[in-house]
Amino acid sequence: MPTEEPYRDDVMVCVDAGDGRELWKKEFPATASGRGASNTPCLKGGKVYFTGCDGTIYCLNAETGE
Repeated sequence: MPTEEPYRDDVMVCVDAGDGRELWKKEFPATASGRGASNTPCLKGGKVYFTGCDGTIYCLNAETGE
């Protein structure tokens, strides 16, 4: 049976669709609450939006990850 860890990071990785090469990666400290969130990032207007494991909503520049 898997065990739950009390601490996890939220991680967003951007890869090249053609060759799978990592373009950028951004990590944010987070504290898991229960089983956490699992979602599909959304792209709009050059921004990528996603929800972290504790419900935090992130907005990053889709090109740079900033």
